[in-house]
Amino acid sequence: MNTTPKAHKITVELPHDLWESVRALADEHQRSFVKELIWALQEYVKRERRSRPSGEKGDGYGKPS
Repeated sequence: MNTTPKAHKITVELPHDLWESVRALADEHQRSFVKELIWALQEYVKRERRSRPSGEKGDGYGKPS
């Protein structure tokens, strides 16, 4: 039985300068553009969860726990 959550596919428009910056970082980190975006979003969620007051509920993805 596969217990891995399904991935969600999205389409997003990025400003060209942001696209270039992320692409350059991906090259530096030797990973794909998409993997770089995923890493950056995961880091953002971690940082936001750390900055949240301790009594505030949620899973870090906008859903209440």
